[in-house]
Amino acid sequence: MTLVEYVANVSEGRRRHEVDVLADAACADGAHLLDTHSDADHNRSVLTVACTSAAAAAESAQALATACLERLDMHSHTGVHPRLGALDVCPFVQLDPPAGVDAVDAATRAAAGISSLGIPVFLYGEVSPAAHTLPEIRRDAFAGLTPDLPPLVPHATAGATVVGVRGLLVAYNVIVRTDDRGAAAQIARALRETEGGPPGVRALALWLPGRQRMQISMNLTRPGECGIGTAWRAVMHEAGLRGVGVDGAELVGLVPRAALADADDVILSRSGIEPGNVLESALTAAGLWPDGRTIAL
Repeated sequence: MTLVEYVANVSEGRRRHEVDVLADAACADGAHLLDTHSDADHNRSVLTVACTSAAAAAESAQALATACLERLDMHSHTGVHPRLGALDVCPFVQLDPPAGVDAVDAATRAAAGISSLGIPVFLYGEVSPAAHTLPEIRRDAFAGLTPDLPPLVPHATAGATVVGVRGLLVAYNVIVRTDDRGAAAQIARALRETEGGPPGVRALALWLPGRQRMQISMNLTRPGECGIGTAWRAVMHEAGLRGVGVDGAELVGLVPRAALADADDVILSRSGIEPGNVLESALTAAGLWPDGRTIAL
């Protein structure tokens, strides 16, 4: 059986009813909602959807984009997380078979469908003709970088959507005990792979007004090399160098089991990670994955 996942980042994280409506829209035939994670400070929700075919994945993502277009207005949106649109980012991931092409097919179809709604689409990863990365698009969109699919200007209310194909990654945020934005920015910078940090780490420092704390928001793009444990210890080290404490951490979405291999029980507890947060467990509960099998990273 083909198994494709997409991880939609939508620009609504405060109104629970609206998030539920968006999640319901994604549940087309052959599409299974595995997890919803919302954050009020980010004003963002992450929906993890597993689909049994490329066609189902594309249909589900387009239905979600339609619901975002109908219900969200970027003019009134506020939140600490960078964003381009209502359905902000929609990456597709091939889960099974590991070397399949269905994720590329799904992303290509979804991008065309979203464009047909009048929403410009930027492409990244394996479907980007110019091999653009998500950070490049965030930095340069509409300012030197034009959409891959028309229109060429942002939609009046829905902005733009970024569609990509990538491998599994882990979104992992650590709360540091400081309101010093400069110190937090130094920690985030030191963690980035591009600055000599652990492999595959991208990091931002974000102020969370609801918690009155700084957050080190990370994407672990090579979780087989830098998983939860390695990322936690790296933050502890860099924070300690600056005399900053760590309150705890949170997972955004689901985590493949192999990315937990470097984490002990203390790290898992302080990160709030439980068995239900494991991707394979969620897939098994949905009847989509053999119990006990681990996804290769």
